[in-house]
Amino acid sequence: MNLEDLLSRAALDVQHRSFGLAAIKMSWARGFHQVMVHLSLLPHQLGLVGDTEVAGFLKVSDSPALRAYYQALRHFDFAIAQSANSSELQIEKSLAEESLDSNALRLLHLTRICSHETTVWERNLATVYVPVEVPSYEKFVVTGGMRDAVYDRVLEGDNIFTQFRGLHQIPEILCVEINDRIERAIVEIGASRPHAAYKHLRCANILSSGILASLPPMTDNLVTSDYHNIRENLASLAEVIR
Repeated sequence: MNLEDLLSRAALDVQHRSFGLAAIKMSWARGFHQVMVHLSLLPHQLGLVGDTEVAGFLKVSDSPALRAYYQALRHFDFAIAQSANSSELQIEKSLAEESLDSNALRLLHLTRICSHETTVWERNLATVYVPVEVPSYEKFVVTGGMRDAVYDRVLEGDNIFTQFRGLHQIPEILCVEINDRIERAIVEIGASRPHAAYKHLRCANILSSGILASLPPMTDNLVTSDYHNIRENLASLAEVIR
């Protein structure tokens, strides 16, 4: 959903021939793709891929958010094509002759990287097996609740508030599961069941790497001025929530 938001806004920038602003969106998008690639490895590390004896499975192709992202991507591609057809974006010349000091080339370069990384996490999440029945993707993942978590609070204007929240929500969700696993491991240790405790601690260790994956996009993209543009709004929202 964050990728949907970023690509939709980047498409508008391209339509307005604001290639520098579009490149900023694509730099944030690259950060989210890197997070997606890292998170997409967790099911493999947890042994949730390829186990045909479990009760149910999830396919990322059933995700409403994925469909929305691809729709935004098509709009972005169309905007790029229009700019190329009008010669305002000279793709072949930029790729052949320019470097990253060019907004146009930086936009194209990031777009190529994002396109590749999409194929990586989409393949990794093609089928994820789970040890319970799956009535449907939307019910199991609670897709409506997920969309609310991303879009229930947005700020007007061109800002990174939604992305800032998203990169904080990911480790918060993982921490809930990690804390639960550690708590269950403590119970198992107290009951002299070390093998069961090990399974919970192993899961906690694997999930912990996902927390760190959310840091690079912010360190790479969140400049001081952008942070201060949303800082007062964060304080106001905290007051509303309290």
